[in-house]
This record gives sequence, structure tokens and C-alpha cells, in this order.
Amino acid sequence: MIKKTFLISMALILVLAWAGLASAVPLGGFIGWSGDTAIPANDDGYSDQINLTTSFWFFDQEKTSLWVNNNGNITFGGPMSTYTPFAFPSSAQIVAAYFADVDTRGSGSGLAYYGERTDTGTLTTISNQVNTAFSGAGFTASYAFVASWDHVGYFGSHDDMLNTFQIVLATDGGNSYAIFNYLDEGMSWETGDASGGSGGFGGTPAAAGFDAGDGTNYYTIPGSFNPGIANVLEDGSNTGVAGRWVFLISEEEIEPAPISSVPLPGAVWLFGPGLMGLFGLRRRIFG
Repeated sequence: MIKKTFLISMALILVLAWAGLASAVPLGGFIGWSGDTAIPANDDGYSDQINLTTSFWFFDQEKTSLWVNNNGNITFGGPMSTYTPFAFPSSAQIVAAYFADVDTRGSGSGLAYYGERTDTGTLTTISNQVNTAFSGAGFTASYAFVASWDHVGYFGSHDDMLNTFQIVLATDGGNSYAIFNYLDEGMSWETGDASGGSGGFGGTPAAAGFDAGDGTNYYTIPGSFNPGIANVLEDGSNTGVAGRWVFLISEEEIEPAPISSVPLPGAVWLFGPGLMGLFGLRRRIFG
């Protein structure tokens, strides 16, 4: 209890003190998706059930299959076509890098891709990113699953602004980690038209985080559901690398990397919701 409360307090101090990070994740800093399976252009679609060649642990539960949903997330137990982000906890078992109304039907929009990774080079890169975020973890990935949203548009069929982000799930057979990557200068919109948005903003903005689907265990990144979330995720970090967020996801409660940099939203009207987001991260701490 004391340790968790201390981390929340430190997060608040860092938000107040934030002065910006020097650079964010370039495209070359992502795990490449060349050769991965593409989800055809769609609105609110999803992949077929993907049976993993290696299982991993999520909220202390073993997972052997998943679905990649077009709307910026991965789910377990079934696909999800929901386009407006909802608050956690919920009944959904979800890993959400950018839960929002992605629409890849526009002629200028890219697609969502997914694939497994077992090659030594990629696993070494992933292991290094985890060990940089969690100093002393001694993590050596033996398997990874990667889902990437490559310059995708928003509902309805808009391609005037595009977002690029990625989920990497990695395991060593015991511990499992998630890496969220957001492209430098590559997060441009926050809301689809059907979520109350206009021109990519307003209404119910995007959300990022994790939900065990049991109505109790969850984690939401600060700034979710609030204006400015695209900048928060692209310019913020819990690793010291702007646009990269790393989490230990195999335990009953999600553990973020020790917070080294959390962005102060650039407008005063986001400051209050941003702080509330911080205290809403781990509701179980207080009750």
C-alpha cells in the first residue's frame, strides 16, 4: 500500500515538473511489420481468432489466443467491434494502445497488421527495451506478438489525419510485458465522427490501458478519454523515451515501468482531468 501510494505521489510530482522530452519514437524505432498479416480495409472489423504458438500471462491468467481489433486494441475471449472507448473496469479482456474509432477505408489510410516474432534479433531488441524500462529485470524474451496500426484514419472514412501506433506483447515463458509505441509527429486525431467527434476531435477521445474483464483489475493511462490524449501518448512516457510505454502485465495487477517522464498536457483545460486520470489509474489502491 505504501509503495503504491508513493508511486502515485511521484507521478503527480513529475506531472507538475514536466518540461518535455527531446524526441519521440521514429518509425525505425518500431518493431517492423513487413510480412505481417494485414486486416483488410474496414470500419469496426477485426482479425480471425489467432491461436498463439506460445502462450503468455495477462493479469495472472494464461492466454493462448487473441483477436486484433481494428479500433486500436487486442482482446481475449472474443473479438470486439465497439468503436467508442468505455471506462475500465469492464467485462472486456483488453489491451488497448489507442482505443478509438479507427477507419481504414479512406484511400489515404493505411491498415492494421499483426504477426508473431521468434527471431533472435527482434527478441533481443524487445528484451533490451524492457530491461531499459525495468532496470534489473533480466528479461530475455522467447516470444512476442506484434500488432501495428500503420498511418490509419478515423470514422467516417477520414484520411486527412493519420495515427501510427503499436502493441508488442512479449514473454520469457513466465513474465509477460507490453510495449506501446507511438510515432513521433504521428498521432494526429483523437475521435471518430460516431463518437461525438468533429474533424477528429471532441466527443469521447481515445483511451489506452488494460482491463482484466473481471470488473476489478485494470489500468488506464493518464489522459485517456480527455482532449489531448494523442499528445500525452506521443510525447509522454514511463520509460524516458517519449512515445514508448512499457508495462509488466503477467501479474494480477499491471505494473508500469518506473515513471521517469509524464507529460503535462499543453492546455490548462486538460490539467484537471489529467490529474484525475492519475488518481484513477489504480482505483483498488484506495478502496
